[in-house]
Amino acid sequence: QGRPVAVAAQLRGGLGHSSDEHAEVSLRYASGLVSHVTASWQAGPESVWDAQVAGVSGVVRAELLPVQLLEFNGDEVALPAAGGPIPALDQLGYNEQLRALAADTAAGREPVMSAAFGREVLQVVLAAYQSAGRRGEEVALPFTGPRDLTPLELWRQGTKP
Repeated sequence: QGRPVAVAAQLRGGLGHSSDEHAEVSLRYASGLVSHVTASWQAGPESVWDAQVAGVSGVVRAELLPVQLLEFNGDEVALPAAGGPIPALDQLGYNEQLRALAADTAAGREPVMSAAFGREVLQVVLAAYQSAGRRGEEVALPFTGPRDLTPLELWRQGTKP
């Protein structure tokens, strides 16, 4: 489906402070496809970090906390064996990402997770915060808003009475 062309978001702060603790984000693609992401620290007493992606060929679900688990269409997929002192670094792919970065750098190749990719992610984050500050109004990508404000400032700027 390519890259998203617009973002709409809603944010909530926590009790007693105005930082962001809960986000609901929609990403719209040129084809009309819309994906939804919810990220929250307000889930309850035990942390649960999980992700699910569904498409015409199946469903992938990953749990990051409290345990690492990967499923495809309900069937468990084996995770890499933990070889270091912190198993999650292997199981969540961090060590493999670092090895791939080192190999790409040594070979003079553009890494998959390049600075350009990081900039694209930042575009989405900034647009989401600006959207939340505008009560969920869709913001087009690439982000053309102010670059001298932090994401929290973009959110708060739009929520002032």
